[in-house]
Amino acid sequence: MTETPDSSGAPRVLVVGAGSAGRRHTKLLSDLGCRVHIIDPDLTRANALAREVGGTVIPSGAEWADEWSGVVIASPSSFHAEQGLRASDAGTRVLIEKPLATSPDAALGLIAPGRNIAVAYNLRFAPPVQWVVGAVRRGSIGEPVSASVWFGQYLPDWRPDTDHRASYSARSELGGGILLDASHEIDLLCWLFGGEPWTVPGAVVERRSDVTVDADDSVAALLVSPDGVPVTTSLDMLSRRYRRGVEVVGTEATARLDWAKGRGELESGTRVEAFEGPFDIGESYRAQARASFEWFAGGPPLPANARSGLEVVGLCAQIREAANRSTS
Repeated sequence: MTETPDSSGAPRVLVVGAGSAGRRHTKLLSDLGCRVHIIDPDLTRANALAREVGGTVIPSGAEWADEWSGVVIASPSSFHAEQGLRASDAGTRVLIEKPLATSPDAALGLIAPGRNIAVAYNLRFAPPVQWVVGAVRRGSIGEPVSASVWFGQYLPDWRPDTDHRASYSARSELGGGILLDASHEIDLLCWLFGGEPWTVPGAVVERRSDVTVDADDSVAALLVSPDGVPVTTSLDMLSRRYRRGVEVVGTEATARLDWAKGRGELESGTRVEAFEGPFDIGESYRAQARASFEWFAGGPPLPANARSGLEVVGLCAQIREAANRSTS
């Protein structure tokens, strides 16, 4: 890759997409000193963001020449694979918003040798999540025997300043739906137990309300990890109160994290050890941005790469296939 910082040494970064995720990446990277350039088909939105951060708008039809230290793909999910390939073909380090792609077939080309691609799973940078994963990895709970993950939030509350039904999250043709939108939880499972081979004995993936246009809003699934650990998974866009967490039951103790209650516990038969750090989800985004800045400047890789992104997309596909089997 050709490193192309400006005369001050700051990385030059192209952000593709000026929606909520693109705005967040743009503002955080700009705050760190990156020279940020923005592409979005909505020029009004792109220009407003550029004025806010002192960035530059690039025409949507412009060539993506090998002139960037990094490219951030923050467009709707259905465009991730195509745009990720385009940026990677130019020899650039590419950070793709989750999910890596909308299907395993679309993701396969992104893991070819020579491509330098990462996936923006910011929970990898969250201290409470790192604490739970560390407890399991160190053997603090003994051998894992079961686990569960859950996420729920009412879709209109995700981006209260926008029309939620116009967002990609509500539209299947843009890669929306809770299964891919909540793939942070699937990435967490792969991080905890390995990426493959998982099995999915049963699942339900449905649109249960009119909160989306045509995308799934509810998932309930039973998964089995590569080591045989059963995992229950519950995801939705319908819960009127935010809920999110993970629990891993082991032979010696249970590790539990509840974001909504701001509580992390390592619970054995004789004592409870509490996580004492902050539960600021915003800090995970800031930490991810700092690591991205360093990576774009030639530093170490980010923790979620294209291979792990493919594992997540593959497991999501297995969940959907299991749901389809149950209704056929």
